[in-house]
Amino acid sequence: MALITTGLTNGGLTTHYQFQYDDSLSQADGRDRANALIPVCEGDFTIMSNWFGNIALTVGTPITVNISPGGYASAGWGPPIRLTPGNGSDLTVVRYLLVSEVTEMFMLAQNAGWFAPDGSNEGSAGEGLS
Repeated sequence: MALITTGLTNGGLTTHYQFQYDDSLSQADGRDRANALIPVCEGDFTIMSNWFGNIALTVGTPITVNISPGGYASAGWGPPIRLTPGNGSDLTVVRYLLVSEVTEMFMLAQNAGWFAPDGSNEGSAGEGLS
C-alpha cells in the first residue's frame, strides 16, 4: 500500500491541496474519487475562508490530502489530512470529510486553541466536526 497520484488531474495539485490516494483502493474509490473532488475543492475552500474572514491557516499550502481505505467514513489531520470515506461513498461524503477537516484548521487559526487551560475557549478549535 502506497500513496500515489497516478491518473489524477494535474497530478492531484490545486492551489490549496495536493491529493493522493492509496493504491490498494479500487479505481472508483481512489483515482476517480480524487478526480471528482479536485474540481470542487477550491470553491469549498473559498467558502470556508470567507466564513473565517479570510484568515491565514497555520499550516502551509498546498495541504496534502490522502484518500485511504477503510470500512467506514472518518477523517483526521496532522497535516496531512487523511480522508477515509469508506468503499462506494459518493462525492458528497468525501467533500463533507474534507470540509470538516479544513474548517477545524480555520478554527485553530483563530488562535483560540483547543481546550485552553483556563477554559476560555470551551473547545472552540472545532475538533469533533470530523
